[in-house]
Amino acid sequence: MALKFVSMKDHPAIQAVFKLVTSLRLTVVTLALSMVVVFMGTVAQSTMGLKLAVDRFFKQFFIDSVAFEAALAKCAHMFFNVQPEVIPQETLIQGGFPVFPGGYLLGAVLLVNLMGAYYSRFAVSWKKAGIILIHLGIIMLLVGQVLTDVFAVESYVAMEAGDRRNYSESHDYNELVVITPLKNGSNQVVSIPEWMLEKGQPVKHAALSGATIRAVQYWRNAQLAQDLQDVLQGYVDTHKRGTSSWEQAREQAQIFMGFLREARVEEELKAWKKFTTKLTRLDEEVAQLPEDFKRRFGEFARDFSKYLKRVRTHKAKDGRVIQTYRYVVKLDEDFGMDARNLPTVVLEVRDKSGKVTGTWLASTILRGQTLTMGGKERELVLRGKRYYHNYSLTLMDLKWEKYPGTETPKNYESIVLVQPQGGEAYVSNIKMNEPFRIDGKTHYQHQLGQAALASRSLYTQLAVVQNPSYQIPYIGCLVVAAGMLYQFLSHLVGFVNKRRKE
Repeated sequence: MALKFVSMKDHPAIQAVFKLVTSLRLTVVTLALSMVVVFMGTVAQSTMGLKLAVDRFFKQFFIDSVAFEAALAKCAHMFFNVQPEVIPQETLIQGGFPVFPGGYLLGAVLLVNLMGAYYSRFAVSWKKAGIILIHLGIIMLLVGQVLTDVFAVESYVAMEAGDRRNYSESHDYNELVVITPLKNGSNQVVSIPEWMLEKGQPVKHAALSGATIRAVQYWRNAQLAQDLQDVLQGYVDTHKRGTSSWEQAREQAQIFMGFLREARVEEELKAWKKFTTKLTRLDEEVAQLPEDFKRRFGEFARDFSKYLKRVRTHKAKDGRVIQTYRYVVKLDEDFGMDARNLPTVVLEVRDKSGKVTGTWLASTILRGQTLTMGGKERELVLRGKRYYHNYSLTLMDLKWEKYPGTETPKNYESIVLVQPQGGEAYVSNIKMNEPFRIDGKTHYQHQLGQAALASRSLYTQLAVVQNPSYQIPYIGCLVVAAGMLYQFLSHLVGFVNKRRKE
């Protein structure tokens, strides 16, 4: 009896999978789902912010339940005037379980579907060259977007007149650096990534002379204040001015300060324990006050005690005050495109023997703190993650033009001196619609805002994008255009030849 061999591609299960993958119905369903994702991701931006919405809808294989719920709530508000419930930011950040296909999954399915269809149906010929070029260009666009998401690095350069910068800083990522001056005039820098601070991992490095640094408290976004009055003002400022929540916060702050005065507690408390004791004995302290007052203040005090953290002030051996900020006010993380979160961390420093030598407060809005570590004077700085370049930029002049009688910008233009490493310096003009490219990086003129207004000198900010695959979308568009042109001309020539024969 002869044996019959069946190849893998002829196996029924393989054929069923291949038929599904190359199905036109799958193409239509995937495109329909992509439209849903684009719409839901767009409406969710009002709740989640642009950056978080893009990350959770388009840069994931699956959309989680919390993000999808935020989009549905916004749709209910838009179409049925249903007031959505506010989703706590902690819940919004943590996310939920997968409920809907995301941008990466839909893009991958489209790519596999297109390539499978070509393998099974299309025959390569000059007649179909235009269609092939169009689809090839679409594939390049899909692949280019994924490569951009994976490899592109965005940062910025902020300069005043005369400043020289050979680095750019990240908007989204931060680092804690320990700077040790060396005898030759240079600095030795130890960089600790932000994720290690957030997880509270102890950090050791050979350059720290056996010392260990660990974050004991970390806030993604926070405000620092020297006294409770500043804290209360910061609490009010976290609400949008003129809204009902802002009015309520302002009233609560006034009630709180009134309570402190009536209870004869100093506005700048000498001991945090004393403050918490006053909060726990709230009913006793305000027993004689109206019921409505007690209810409103009780709600505020309980929320405010969670909102506020106290940090001790450190002093050097000579009595000189090193840190003057006493209160850390936790703020919600801001996911706006131009927003900058201000992380704050409380650091614990231990020597070789494991003994705690000090607890320090570091924030991106504080200057560097000087401390002794391993017998050496070092500087502790929390700052945006830096990307160093093989060239430097120096701001020479700035053009800031607006349309007459309006605040609408007409032109922002930075005139910078470019000094390549090992090359001759030259001057370049960086305009709003004319970026400057060097060493694989593109510099865009960023819109000037409050920082420029507050600066006493010329001030500019440049957005820096390093994207190794930035040319792929341009090439893909040219390939699509070439395919469409070829397809149109081939049909036109065929039509003209047919008319001539008639």
